[in-house]
Amino acid sequence: MEISRIQLSKTLEVPFRCDLYVLNAIQNQYGTIETFERELVGMYPKEGSDSMEEGAYEMREPSIKALLFALPMMVREGFRAEKEENGRDIPDMNDMQLVLNIRRDYRLIADDIHEEMRRCFGVKKKKSPEARKTILGKIRKLISGTYRSSA
Repeated sequence: MEISRIQLSKTLEVPFRCDLYVLNAIQNQYGTIETFERELVGMYPKEGSDSMEEGAYEMREPSIKALLFALPMMVREGFRAEKEENGRDIPDMNDMQLVLNIRRDYRLIADDIHEEMRRCFGVKKKKSPEARKTILGKIRKLISGTYRSSA
């Protein structure tokens, strides 16, 4: 899988990756991935509205807190993936050093993080048509009660 890169300044571009480790940390911190995603893109509930209503959200600026929560983890995962795939050394850079080197508009960085999250969810394993037929057949048999496990 190709490792994405994020531009943090004119001279600093680093690998970053959204994976299950990152999603788990986000879910632990924000309760749901969806809540984090809304804050990241700047989508907030309107005061006094039910979140299920149409037009219940308003767009504001992205949450820097959300950006600073996810970005360092995603960069660490990107460097880790580069080491595994290409043998590159992981630079000795802590989260604060990373953040202090950002010279790019935080809204663009938030957009890049959001895009990487969407890419993470979009990765699907391709199955052969025969495998799909076999799985569907097993499901149908399970439902009808005619399938017996050989285990």
